[in-house]
Amino acid sequence: MPSRPQRLTLTQEITPLAVVAAMRMELAPLQRRSRGGLLLIETGIGVENVERRLHAQLQGRAAEALLGIGLAGALSSALQVGDLVIGQEVLGPSRLTPSPRLLSLARDVEVGGATVYAGTVVTVNEMACSAKTKQLLASAMVDQPIACVDMESWAIARLCSHLQIPFLIVRSISDRFDEDLPLDFNCYRRADGNLDFPRVVGAALIRPRSTAGLWRLRGHTKLCAGRLVQFVERMLLAIRR
Repeated sequence: MPSRPQRLTLTQEITPLAVVAAMRMELAPLQRRSRGGLLLIETGIGVENVERRLHAQLQGRAAEALLGIGLAGALSSALQVGDLVIGQEVLGPSRLTPSPRLLSLARDVEVGGATVYAGTVVTVNEMACSAKTKQLLASAMVDQPIACVDMESWAIARLCSHLQIPFLIVRSISDRFDEDLPLDFNCYRRADGNLDFPRVVGAALIRPRSTAGLWRLRGHTKLCAGRLVQFVERMLLAIRR
């Protein structure tokens, strides 16, 4: 009798799709689903953390492709909370572009409840916590009608380009173009660049008006993370077809 086909594992025929995010909360829904074929990597916040941690995680490991996911602030008035922006270009100290194949596949992905845009992802060194900061960034990009801002995407794109790993960036909008975040989170970052959450809670306790804003942002984060899960799972299916 013919032998029964063996189930594929990450160490055999399947080369995993790497999914990269700065914070655990952005990857948590994917971790709970425990879907095979995904390599989940948490880098920490900011370019320096990406350069150190992502490089270490990818060294000596094959990856079919890499998706950089996470939250972003809107740099366009059209973008609403929970919408997705697929980075057709990533701007930082230089301009980087994703894999044409991945970009083409992503344009056909539909996510329930979200509008999916192709646009520009801008990476900066500090969190854009105020509408004024976002508007200032947007004023320098008159040729990009759809854009968002984060702190890691350019570093992810640069490392993938260096390692010749096909990549795509997709971000979900956590705060609108005209919206201030409840706190200036840059004031509550540790020496390693990541957020000091106990200090954030302490700041909220002495600034009661910020508490409602933090709860609202928490809800936005959960909404965005859920929509990113849908996007990743549908992209995985599209890539494997």
